Amino acid sequence: MRGTAFAARDEIQFTNIRQLPSGREMAAELRGITLINTYVPSGTVKRRKWEHFYNSELAYLTHPPTYR
Repeated sequence: MRGTAFAARDEIQFTNIRQLPSGREMAAELRGITLINTYVPSGTVKRRKWEHFYNSELAYLTHPPTYR
């Protein structure tokens, strides 16, 4: 099993927490700052996977869709 996480003291409150189903990426806000934690595939053999990550999944974490 793999995944990412944020660890913080009890008095620190993250908001707007987002995690992708793969568990490799998550984002949260802390006092107006967006924090992103990633576990990106490495190596040239996995090039397509990291291209997809940078072009699609990371974009979702940095600019999540807005519904009106």
